[in-house]
Amino acid sequence: MQATRGVKGWIIVAGLASLSLGAPARAGTLTVNCPGDSLQAAVELAVAGDTIQVTGTCTESVLIRNEQVRIALDGQNVATISPTSGHAAFTVRGKGITIRNFTITGGPGAGIWVNRGSNAVIIKNHIHAMGGNGITVNQLSFAVIRNNNIHDNAGDGIAISETSDSRIGFDQNYDTAASPNTIQSNGGRGITVSGSSKARIVGNTITGNVGDGIGVFRNAQADIAGNTLNSNGGSGVSVGFNGGVQLGEDNPSTFFDQPNITTAKNFDYGILCSLGAYVRGHLGNTNQIDGALAQTNLSPSCPNSLVTP
Repeated sequence: MQATRGVKGWIIVAGLASLSLGAPARAGTLTVNCPGDSLQAAVELAVAGDTIQVTGTCTESVLIRNEQVRIALDGQNVATISPTSGHAAFTVRGKGITIRNFTITGGPGAGIWVNRGSNAVIIKNHIHAMGGNGITVNQLSFAVIRNNNIHDNAGDGIAISETSDSRIGFDQNYDTAASPNTIQSNGGRGITVSGSSKARIVGNTITGNVGDGIGVFRNAQADIAGNTLNSNGGSGVSVGFNGGVQLGEDNPSTFFDQPNITTAKNFDYGILCSLGAYVRGHLGNTNQIDGALAQTNLSPSCPNSLVTP
């Protein structure tokens, strides 16, 4: 039977006596029941391949350190992380880290912060009412972000910066359908991609954010397909400062090329492009990112190859 290790520092194997923590560890399941247990303590005990199963409400900020690899943290749709410090609820600096099925709420910082060259898969979390961004990925990091509900945070829903890369709404190139996030009513943009970063943004609902639905700036690049961009306080898509955007197509061969839609106009433009940025793809009746002021505002400094009816 697979081993189960608790946060008190013991390994329990069916049919055998308890072994001290000094014995060789093998991958298994660690259980945390907050507030009695410490999730940070369980993370410190975890070895490659472990899953940490969490219940209850954990009032702490959790750091997953650089040397930690292939650890999954599972809130099982019942655990809540509510930090009181200015740090993120989860700060990821390890490799192959999975964070899934948590409610993350109420802290003054970000919900999840992936940084310092780390990588993470962030799945099926409910991230809301944080004092910063819902999710931040920066400092040469990578994240897969799918099936999350990210809303009512003070900053951006998702912010990708400092030469980082993210897949937002899917996992692998061989996926056959999107795994959409709902990103709504955040105090900044729905998604910001900046600072020479890249993102593929596919199949998400991005609505009612105070700023733009999606912003791409400062030598960043984004592929944007199959998203619904509604009622954002800025433009549906804003690209500037040498950023670049590739939109979906009218006749897609896969869901990665689906057209974007607007069913409730964004406050400014469908697409705003300025300051040496570029935008490519199809924009028309079936790829209709739209705004109350106009469908597009493309400055003379913005080369584009938009195909319109």
